[in-house]
Amino acid sequence: MNPFLLFFKLFYENDPTGLDQLSQKLSSAIVGLSQRISAPNNPVQEVLAVRPVHSVTDILNRSLIKVADETRAKARELGFHAWAVERVSEEADQVLIRVARDTVRDVPPSPARCWHRGEGVVGQCWAQDDKVAINLRARQYSSSTATKWKVKSAEFRLGQTYSDFRKTTKAFMAIVAVPIKRSDHFLGCISVNIDRESRASFRGVWPTPLRDIMYAAAKQVAALWHAS
Repeated sequence: MNPFLLFFKLFYENDPTGLDQLSQKLSSAIVGLSQRISAPNNPVQEVLAVRPVHSVTDILNRSLIKVADETRAKARELGFHAWAVERVSEEADQVLIRVARDTVRDVPPSPARCWHRGEGVVGQCWAQDDKVAINLRARQYSSSTATKWKVKSAEFRLGQTYSDFRKTTKAFMAIVAVPIKRSDHFLGCISVNIDRESRASFRGVWPTPLRDIMYAAAKQVAALWHAS
């Protein structure tokens, strides 16, 4: 038996009331310490806030929490992803491959896939070398049919079939992406998807504050990749 537990057992064996009082005091002390740490401007909290970033997932996690704090979108409705330009083989073209994701929901990631330049929101971000934001609740998307889809531009269709597009609209209300760049060279992108059930409005999330948070994350990821 743990010597501390043995001590308490022997010391309070004939005094259960004393043991209860000790338990209450310990509980109060723990609660008090927790409140002091979470208090504004607390040095401990500041240290935790600036702790070193060890991975891309750390960056995505902090960004997700910040978006949830500053908008009506709930953390469980958000998905943050990091994509990198890679070549899967010497003969193949370069593609975007997901290298990290963060979500507070306990759900398995979607099947791994590669996105070509111009394909999907992340592929359009790559092709345009710029931010791309798609509000899937907008009438131009919500009223689309298979017939209308065929006559739309490739950029509007995101390089996708109507069937693939419908799968996207059934899952999300918006998808946005910003490039990860270093010295004007496109390295990949950060993408965020917001669940279809979210009560947040697109205008309440994009462009501010989500755009600035994503660009900050992209800058951090680029620096992390450069240092590794």
